Amino acid sequence: MYSRVSAAPLLYDSDYSTSNCESNSDSESNPLRENVHGVKSVELFSVVVRVVKTLNWGVTRKVGFPIAVQKYGFDQSLVGFKMFVYVYACAEMQMEVYALLREIFCYYQKAQLDLFGLLYALLDSPGDAKGSTFLVSVLIKVFASNNMLENAIDAFEQARVIGFQPGIRSCNFLLKCLAEANERDSLVTLFKEMKNYGPYPSLYTYTIMMNFYCSGIMAKVQ
Repeated sequence: MYSRVSAAPLLYDSDYSTSNCESNSDSESNPLRENVHGVKSVELFSVVVRVVKTLNWGVTRKVGFPIAVQKYGFDQSLVGFKMFVYVYACAEMQMEVYALLREIFCYYQKAQLDLFGLLYALLDSPGDAKGSTFLVSVLIKVFASNNMLENAIDAFEQARVIGFQPGIRSCNFLLKCLAEANERDSLVTLFKEMKNYGPYPSLYTYTIMMNFYCSGIMAKVQ
């Protein structure tokens, strides 16, 4: 449906790799308040339509979830941002999806909203199965990279119940984070679930597990 267009040059490294939830939206121009085609106040969904047509990340990243919530309310903004997420997920643009989900995650965290309900909030309407699976995989990475390992595991389990199987790379990333945090029980449980239900372990999966057990043996020897 969408042609895959890389927007990597438009993304700062912090959009993908950092766990810092500080927003720099205030220092940037906001397309919701700019004149576009002679209209002084562009509605949120007009911006969504523009993104659907162009996949223009430069437009999307300037909107800002907190700004949208302030102007349009939480429910309306979440619907709009879900549309943004699905547009980029269907185009398999991982960095863009990660940046959008991280912004929503940071808002939830600061507002002390239920992060365990975030996946259901994002998947509460019928969508493209491929896009939904992609979304789940990236959300697991968002949780894991922000050291919210319990939420990441919960997202993995919720996805399986709903019928979506996260990608092997996201599961390996979560396994690696669990190993680094020395969360042995959760690590073993996730590994067993992957073997039983998928995604089936890759060579890198077994490397993570072997390194974890070997490091434990070496620690006992020392």
